[in-house]
Amino acid sequence: MLTISKKNKYDLKIASKIMGVKEDALFERAITFYLHAIKDKISLKNEFDNWDVLSDEAFLKMNF
Repeated sequence: MLTISKKNKYDLKIASKIMGVKEDALFERAITFYLHAIKDKISLKNEFDNWDVLSDEAFLKMNF
């Protein structure tokens, strides 16, 4: 279950009327667009996290 602010509900309602699209369909499109837009950022964060783990392992193997 998702909770949407009153302002976003209102904006969604207005946008759906203007676009002639049901609110559910517009909401689904918006979520899909947003998730696609942040996909590269998520991949980059995962890559940095992996490099961080590898650097920690390399540091520990140096036997300081």
